[in-house]
Amino acid sequence: MNWPSIIKTLRERMFLSQSKFGSLLGVSYVTVSRWEGGQCSPHFSKRAKIIELCREHDVKLKEFIFIRKQ
Repeated sequence: MNWPSIIKTLRERMFLSQSKFGSLLGVSYVTVSRWEGGQCSPHFSKRAKIIELCREHDVKLKEFIFIRKQ
């Protein structure tokens, strides 16, 4: 999955700053910035919350799934 795009799209759809979005998830704005920049990925527990928020805010995850060619 393309976590940076998912997180940024969701955050913008919710009209939240990185700081407010981070507070919602229990992380700092620096962590959100790193997620959006692709420097690291959210922990599994945070991914579950992000997926839940995507459903609530009509962010379609299938748009962000990478299909790798072999």
